[in-house]
Amino acid sequence: MTHRPDSLAWGPSEGLGPDIAESVGRLKSSAGPDLVLWGSSTLTSALLEHGLVD
Repeated sequence: MTHRPDSLAWGPSEGLGPDIAESVGRLKSSAGPDLVLWGSSTLTSALLEHGLVD
């Protein structure tokens, strides 16, 4: 999630929107390359709570 959506123009990236767990779950269930998380410890904790970190 970013407060500056224009900062996503540099490459293959996607804003997660307000429901991070739902968005990451959707991305994980789709075919494609591995996902890389870049964010705060708060983001990591939220994804761990929902079982979304491998």
